[in-house]
Amino acid sequence: MKSEPSMKNRAVLVASLMGVAFGIMILLSSLGALTTVETISYSKFEELLAQGAVTEVTIGTDTIEGKLKAPFPSGKSAFITNRVDTRWPKSWRRRASQ
Repeated sequence: MKSEPSMKNRAVLVASLMGVAFGIMILLSSLGALTTVETISYSKFEELLAQGAVTEVTIGTDTIEGKLKAPFPSGKSAFITNRVDTRWPKSWRRRASQ
């Protein structure tokens, strides 16, 4: 006949379950962060800048990321766009973003 699990075994089981739950929470949090960023065109980025709607900008090698004062209609308050070489004439940039 089997005896009931000891207190040590129960403690290990509870600690393991808490670890798994914590890992799942971190994973879900990371996935949530990925879905809070809106991808926009460079021309839309320029419009938002002109309107004064941008509060923070990070310029990377190939992308520009930022945050807005008020969220997009989708509820997202962060954005990312491809960086455009501004040394090109504006007519070229319009054609490249289409």
